Amino acid sequence: MPPEKTLRILFAEDNPNDFELARREIKKEKIDFTCRVVETETEFKKMLTDFKPDIVISDYAMPVFDGMRALEITRSKPRHIPFIILTGSMNEETAVACMKAGADDYVIKEKIKRLPFAVIEAIEFNEIRKQKRVADQKLRDSEKRFRELAEMLPEVVFETDIKNRITYANRKGFKLFGYSTEDFRSGLNGFNLLVPEDRKRAQQNFLSRKKGEPGGSVEYTGLKKDGSTFPILLHMNTISENGEVTGFGGIIIDITARKKAEQELEKYRDELEQLVRDRTERLALALKESETSRERIDAILKSVSEGLLVTDINNRIQMMNPLSENWLNVRFSEVYNQKIENTIRIDKLNRLLHQALSGQATMSHTDIIIPSRNKRDPVILEVSTKPILNREGEPTGILATLRDVTREREIDRIKTEFLTTAAHELRTPLTTMQGFSEILLNREKLKTQQKKKFLSYINKQAVKMGNILSDMLDINRIESGAGFELDRKKFDINAAIKEKIASCRAAHPAHQFSADLEKVNRAIFADPEKIDQVLDNILTNAVHYSPGGGEIRIRTHFTGNRCQVRIEDQGIGMTRNQVNRIFEKFYRVDNSHSAPRGTGLGMSIVKLIIESHGGTIQVESRPQKGTRVIFTIPADREKINSGSGISPKNQRPKQKGKNSGK
Repeated sequence: MPPEKTLRILFAEDNPNDFELARREIKKEKIDFTCRVVETETEFKKMLTDFKPDIVISDYAMPVFDGMRALEITRSKPRHIPFIILTGSMNEETAVACMKAGADDYVIKEKIKRLPFAVIEAIEFNEIRKQKRVADQKLRDSEKRFRELAEMLPEVVFETDIKNRITYANRKGFKLFGYSTEDFRSGLNGFNLLVPEDRKRAQQNFLSRKKGEPGGSVEYTGLKKDGSTFPILLHMNTISENGEVTGFGGIIIDITARKKAEQELEKYRDELEQLVRDRTERLALALKESETSRERIDAILKSVSEGLLVTDINNRIQMMNPLSENWLNVRFSEVYNQKIENTIRIDKLNRLLHQALSGQATMSHTDIIIPSRNKRDPVILEVSTKPILNREGEPTGILATLRDVTREREIDRIKTEFLTTAAHELRTPLTTMQGFSEILLNREKLKTQQKKKFLSYINKQAVKMGNILSDMLDINRIESGAGFELDRKKFDINAAIKEKIASCRAAHPAHQFSADLEKVNRAIFADPEKIDQVLDNILTNAVHYSPGGGEIRIRTHFTGNRCQVRIEDQGIGMTRNQVNRIFEKFYRVDNSHSAPRGTGLGMSIVKLIIESHGGTIQVESRPQKGTRVIFTIPADREKINSGSGISPKNQRPKQKGKNSGK
């Protein structure tokens, strides 16, 4: 857990980006800290004194100052400061060298997320180290007090001459070693109170004291007169007269009981330290594994292109990825461990999960329809379920995958409509052509006038088939940009509209065509043939969907650098849903047998042509109230070029104008 007080962290780092990254990672773990950063040895030494850091984090390699030098300076201080090496890469040999030199830990920059945990661990171990020093100090204080008391208590108190011959020993000494007063008075050598293997060490110790070197209590193995041995603690000082060492004085303490206690304490301390190390290692490993697993699972769940939903044996939700949350309009944190039927009320999905859990199917698929967030077009999801089995093959839950197949299903629908429309539209002219061609082949006595008439029928149907195929090819050319180019030039759109109205009046006498054309001397810069195709498609639709006749009005208006064309009819009109779909490929407002014939591509072509000119188009309509089509195109060259991704070219394949149904 993070330290309770504000940490003082000293960074030795020459790269500002690495320092900022390390600082952010530590801050993420809610560690309260203040920090300083240095690059040179001089700054580092100064900050060790002035800033008094609780921990040092140093880059291993810097241009004028490195981590090993920083570690050496830090360890030269009397106070132990935790030290962490932060490096871009480190082999095992270098890592061992850092740890031997006194580093508490090292962190590779590629695994910078471990840095805050290394800081916490180093601080905690430093606290343990302080507690250990306090315990050791208490032990030394206890030993000191014991020595002071022993000097006053009836322990072995002795004095020797310069050659270590015993000149005095108290009564405790007689009793402890089993010698008589006469034995001591006869000049017993003090070294004889020790086992032979300790005597040389004791002689060196006495010689060091004689030279004035500091000393303290020394443990030896005492030798009694009867040959038995026991541990003793020898505390000795020199005796001087007139500045010259004349002998030695001290006490001998039987530490048999204390040695046993120390052994028990040492054993307990080793066990405790090992326990702390083991628990710390396990905690660090668990944290690392937990973090790695969480990051791996989060990355997988976020990167999967399908929605994932996992339930347990009781149909309680155990896991969802963000895609599933978005589609099913729930939050995983709010529905975790709740029954799916109580939180996601989609009957078809719930039935599929129950079937999979009951073993009715090893793997099931179905489509479900859910409302979209824009509340317009629904989303179609393909749901696949599969039981999750344990080692014994028993189901423990269900894995459901959700895939958005809205586009695929729409393509399937469009393909079906296209095949139906194409088959219907092509079958009629083919039947006519086949019938009249069979007449021409089988009847030899036909008159020339009849032959011309039948050939005229065949030709008309062939032209009709060609127009249908051309519509399809136009759509492909415009969408792909291959083979479709605009031959833009200046032309009078009002004159083009007048010419188109004249041809419509001749072809459709049951309808009244009127024009309200703005009288301005302006031309537009566009492809005349493509604009003619747009007018032809819109006017043909206006005629076909006004079966009872009526007025069809055309109006033009110039505003700034744009020209607006409005075409209105008084026909059967359309619903709002039909208007929303009017520009879909192969969509026809009326699919009945009595409806006007067409491929359903006309308005798609119109929209693509207008947009390729950098213009816009919109349709307004109400059932039984007629339809209004308004399109606007730029009237000058600059606006045209900036509004379209298709560059103007002077040469292009010539395309004939075509008519298609709504």
